[in-house]
Amino acid sequence: MRNTGNFTELIVEGTLNADGVTVWEKDINLDVTLCTGSGAPPSGKSYYQMGCIYVRQSNGAWYYNTGSTSSCTFTLVGTVAGNSITTAMLQANAVTSGKIDTNVIQTDKITISATDIVSGTTMKQLVAAPASGSYLQLLSCTIAYTFGTAAYTGGGNVTIALGTTAITGLISAANSFGKGSSAVIQFVPLATAAIDISALTATALNINVASTAFTQPGTAAGTAVAYVTYQIHTTT
Repeated sequence: MRNTGNFTELIVEGTLNADGVTVWEKDINLDVTLCTGSGAPPSGKSYYQMGCIYVRQSNGAWYYNTGSTSSCTFTLVGTVAGNSITTAMLQANAVTSGKIDTNVIQTDKITISATDIVSGTTMKQLVAAPASGSYLQLLSCTIAYTFGTAAYTGGGNVTIALGTTAITGLISAANSFGKGSSAVIQFVPLATAAIDISALTATALNINVASTAFTQPGTAAGTAVAYVTYQIHTTT
């Protein structure tokens, strides 16, 4: 038996439709606005209003329709009950550094533009400063420089630094951003001696250029991408 109540422009139901979905609310046009089901939400079906909410009762996940009323596309936006994640719900490349514990080893990809290269002795921030009492530990950094038209001029030795304190070995200007061809440069932490970083809490990780910044000769168009692997440790 179907029980339907019409409240102004909202129809409350509780019936199973042809898609196997329990419909709880419809709008005045009889398009579904709220529904539930035990399995995955319908796809490509009609009569689901844009923004319609679908709750998957088997795991507590919830979705909303980002498609149209003539062809629905339900997108996962909620969390999974029991603090668990199923393979089907974990989208490719969805877990970024900002979603995991800072103590976990993380790798970020940073784009370095032509403007960045000539921006100053602190060329580019690679990792933002962590909270007070926390320290960045660099594990490795690889910079892929793509030459374009002409080499940058000026510039000094390049290192990876906490603030302006170098924590890696250096590469010369001529072999890095001043090179007349593309290059792949790998920086690793200094191994010759330990470094006291007690004063470098809450300090960002940067690309640092010694003495003078690189300059634009007029036609240099090189760019780079940095892949930096790091951890954040809290000592308080």
